[in-house]
Amino acid sequence: AMWNYGVNSRVIPNGISAAWFAPSAAKCKEQLISLFSDRAALIKVARWDPDKRWNMAVDAVAELKRLGLRPLFLARGGIEDHGYEVTTRAEQHGLEIAHVQWNGLGTKALIQAIRPAIKADVIILESYLSEEQRRALFYACDAVLANSGIEPFGLVGLETMAVGGIACVGSTGEEYATNGYDAISLQTNDPREIVHHLKLLKSSPRFAKKIRSNAKNSAKRYTWEAIIDRLLLPYLIE
Repeated sequence: AMWNYGVNSRVIPNGISAAWFAPSAAKCKEQLISLFSDRAALIKVARWDPDKRWNMAVDAVAELKRLGLRPLFLARGGIEDHGYEVTTRAEQHGLEIAHVQWNGLGTKALIQAIRPAIKADVIILESYLSEEQRRALFYACDAVLANSGIEPFGLVGLETMAVGGIACVGSTGEEYATNGYDAISLQTNDPREIVHHLKLLKSSPRFAKKIRSNAKNSAKRYTWEAIIDRLLLPYLIE
């Protein structure tokens, strides 16, 4: 688009703070992992927007439940009207929905809010998710759905990789991800693709562990410090 105006653009990727690599509270992570242990746990954090493919995620959860895999879908949306459409679709699938709220930025408060609702299929997270809480959730879940249909550079996927989580990203701009190596790159809007990959992750712990390890190493190339050193400083030297 910029070439059409005679502008030679320079592409600079988005970045994350090095704080995303700091160790999380081990006890809280273990509590979340234990809480989700017998479930196929998924989380999605995004605006309620059709481009974010919320319906794809909900349809995948419904199929996982039909297959007897006991899914748990943690959903944190925004204030947009599309949220009503998403929850209505979940209800039409027969999914049990719970809404939880909490006070505080710590992971302990989040766990206390989730625990009473843990038998639901879908848990709507209505309070603000702090960085600490997101780090714990992204790590503890089996996969993080960053499956947007249009995403120039998705930070949720990169943040997930930084904590050693498994990001399921779209295929429209997440250049930091390598499918099957450090993330899962979804190629379609078919919910069965999510189901396929989650079944693989659950049936092959070694494969999942390898992705988690590689993900953290890959994400280190996209801290702001690394981006400045690799991409911006060479321009200044010119």
